[in-house]
This record gives sequence, structure tokens and C-alpha cells, in this order.
Amino acid sequence: MSHNIIQDAFQAFASSNPDQISAVLTEDAEWLSPPGNATAVALKSTNHMVGRKAIVHFFTEGFPRLFARDVNVTFHGSHTDGDRVTVEATMTATLANGNPYTNDYCFLFELRDGLIHRVREYVDTARGHRMIFGNVPEQTPRPSRDPAAPTEQAGRNGELASARDQQPEQAPVALPAGRWRVRAVHTTGDFPWVGVVQLLPDGP
Repeated sequence: MSHNIIQDAFQAFASSNPDQISAVLTEDAEWLSPPGNATAVALKSTNHMVGRKAIVHFFTEGFPRLFARDVNVTFHGSHTDGDRVTVEATMTATLANGNPYTNDYCFLFELRDGLIHRVREYVDTARGHRMIFGNVPEQTPRPSRDPAAPTEQAGRNGELASARDQQPEQAPVALPAGRWRVRAVHTTGDFPWVGVVQLLPDGP
């Protein structure tokens, strides 16, 4: 059932018909794509669309200006888990300047009452910039973290230990002596990496 909803949604997006697109979205739907992705840059639009009207405007006004014709989405696989559907796909199109476009995507759809409530879009952003602009944007170097800088640590049951850096393996969390086990891991936000780990002491 959920898979069929997503198939109908892609047909609606391809139609450029505002009524059809509106019909598959909740009023407070969100669409989140990587910051600085080539489509958002080319259209001078946000990477985080909030609300049905914003998403409808993108597919009826913005998208056709960049991807002018021959738009085709090929599905490679999908996985459904209740109201969450993950889709792997390749999109091809002819850009407004006549150049071809091909890129791979992964979409995570969250449904509510049979409608799309939230979408997280993952895409090869470097390839997108090469296809649309012919280059890859310069990355601003991040300041290195002082390994001697103090790091939050868990000292009592149920406290949170957190660390933030560009890569998880570069952000160790110091723990007090004793045996510990990870209870839960959660990453959140649009930062390169934000981790929160709840730690509980092992029993005897």
C-alpha cells in the first residue's frame, strides 16, 4: 500500500499539475535535500521546503526551468517499513541549456494518513554540480579540533555523552572507569555529524 502511494506521488510530480501534486502531500509536508545541492543553487531556492505550497511551487515552477525535458526516473529498489518507504532511483533529463543530466538518488518518505508528510533526499552533490555547472564548488576548510579540549562525558546513570566533529571517528568521548554499554544512538540536524549516545553501566 505504502509503495503504491509513492509510485502515484512520482507520477504526480512528473505531471507538473498543481492539483495532482497537492493531492499526495500533507499540508505541513517537508522536503529536505542536502545543503548547497546543485538544483537548489541553480534555482536560488532553499534545500528545505516546508509546506505543501512550497513543494507544489518547486515541481510546477522551479523544476521545469532547470530540467527542461526528457525527465525520466528509473527505480532500482525500494523498502517499505510501515509508513516509511526508502527508494533508490536514477534520474535523467535534458537541462535547460541542452546538456544531459544523470544522477543517482535515495529518497526516504514518511507517510501520514496515506499522504507524504516528510521527504529526505540524498544525492551525489558533487556529480550534480559537475552535470549542471561543470565544476564542483570549493569546500571551506573546517577548523581542526583540539584533541586536548574537554569533551562531555557521562558520569552517572542515564546521563548523555555527546560529541561533534566532521567525522565520528575523530570525536572520541571520554568515559569514566568501569564497564558501559550503548543504549541508543541518534543523529539529528543538518550538521556533518552530530551524535548523542545514552550510556548505562553494565550489571555485575
